[in-house]
Amino acid sequence: MRQLKAEYYKMKYSRASKWVLVFMAFIFFIPFVVGNDTLFMTFGDYRNIDSIGWICYIDDMNNVKAAEIARFALSINFFSWIGLIVYITTMVSAEFHQGTIRASVVYGINRTKLFLSKLLVINVYFFILYYIVETALGLGLAWKYGFHYKGEEFLIFIGMVTLNMIAMIGMEAVAVLITVLVKNTGIVAALSCVYFFAGAITYPMVYENFQNQSVLLKAFCVMNPTTYMYNICGYRMTNGIVVGTIMYGMGACLVGIVLMHFALKRQEL
Repeated sequence: MRQLKAEYYKMKYSRASKWVLVFMAFIFFIPFVVGNDTLFMTFGDYRNIDSIGWICYIDDMNNVKAAEIARFALSINFFSWIGLIVYITTMVSAEFHQGTIRASVVYGINRTKLFLSKLLVINVYFFILYYIVETALGLGLAWKYGFHYKGEEFLIFIGMVTLNMIAMIGMEAVAVLITVLVKNTGIVAALSCVYFFAGAITYPMVYENFQNQSVLLKAFCVMNPTTYMYNICGYRMTNGIVVGTIMYGMGACLVGIVLMHFALKRQEL
């Protein structure tokens, strides 16, 4: 508990945390600014909600659908993962550059415990902002286009926001591991972009005939977060996507934490 409190105060007074707040406020306005019929890397028949990608589109202003509002609001996920990766890697690499991890080790604090405490605090802060922004978008866009949620439609939207969070956390686990190994925010951000856009380019070429692809190609797509983000943000929801997203997020976190533990244990700090 003491370590969590210490990480909270470091997070609270860090410059990066203030910039994240500005960043999230900025992307909140993107769906309102770009307006209707704006597409971010979209594939398939987006007009009939049979597509993947990040989509701002309302087909009939007199008959707005919950799925269209959800896709509109979720379109910011094309940008939000960038904020998460840069924020997380900046905060983690600061432990090495500022020498705080050396001081912590001198006082007998376990390195893995220190990093897990930091990641927990940072993630809680970031995803509270993320949920606030997505909830505000879900309600604000519905108000703008005269749509009223019925039954469980808004809860389904929040569930999709949660699935996107799980996919982003899985990607974050990979980025944190690389940060621990190379300790350079710029390199990690570059590698994360390569990882993301490699999946963003590959998956659309194979998703309609995914089962007939090679084992290596399917394995690459399964281990890439864009596979899940594409489908969730495009409202192309299936049991396979829901289960796959959860398995990817949990699996990446587990593997990332284990490898991070051994990397920290073997490093000469």
